[in-house]
Amino acid sequence: MRKRLSPGSWPEVSLTDARERRDDVRKMIRAGDDPLHSRKMEKIRARLSADASFQSVAEDLIAVRFVASQKAEVTIEKAR
Repeated sequence: MRKRLSPGSWPEVSLTDARERRDDVRKMIRAGDDPLHSRKMEKIRARLSADASFQSVAEDLIAVRFVASQKAEVTIEKAR
């Protein structure tokens, strides 16, 4: 099965940049690395570091729903 990797679309990526990226990918393949796997792992790392953990989302919810509406401190602590 053949894998395809796109350097990007034309107006954003010049022909020179596309050729450089192609050469970099070929070097990675010769070194035994999988460029598609590397790209997927980068995307996963970016999503994880986007601070979208359950804890951060819950803290935002508490800040918006309880603290901003000036609920009692006991209520805020229960929510935490």
